Amino acid sequence: MKNKAIVLTSLFLLAFLYVVYSCSEIEDNDIITGKWIEKEIVNSTQTTECQKRSYIEFSQYNLEKKDRKVYQYYACTETGTNEAGEEIIVKFPRLEEVANYTIKDDTLTLVDTYQTTTIYVIKSITKEAMLLSTMDRNGDSIDVPYIRFE
Repeated sequence: MKNKAIVLTSLFLLAFLYVVYSCSEIEDNDIITGKWIEKEIVNSTQTTECQKRSYIEFSQYNLEKKDRKVYQYYACTETGTNEAGEEIIVKFPRLEEVANYTIKDDTLTLVDTYQTTTIYVIKSITKEAMLLSTMDRNGDSIDVPYIRFE
């Protein structure tokens, strides 16, 4: 009886230690973390050099959904005119938070700053390339290939 109690106590202690230490730290092996650029932008002869320096960035995964951010880096400076016809800068190089993200199985969900939800299916992802699929306004499937931004 005494040996049985020792074995049960040992098993309980091992299970407790496993739960405590396995949940204490998140291993950062989320392959989506980092900077990405649409492959078509890089390969197109019609995009400008500053467009080729613009990218999206996924923050490191965090347990708190509000801390899982997607940023857009705009490298291009654009100008426009105001009502008086004066030239003004509309956009300038900046990093802007554009959404929060969640990933469940192969589904990437983005909720932007206006609370609009966009759902993507992660068709494939490696360290260097990612292929996302979503639906356009007509309900047709669109594949969006990305490559790692360097």
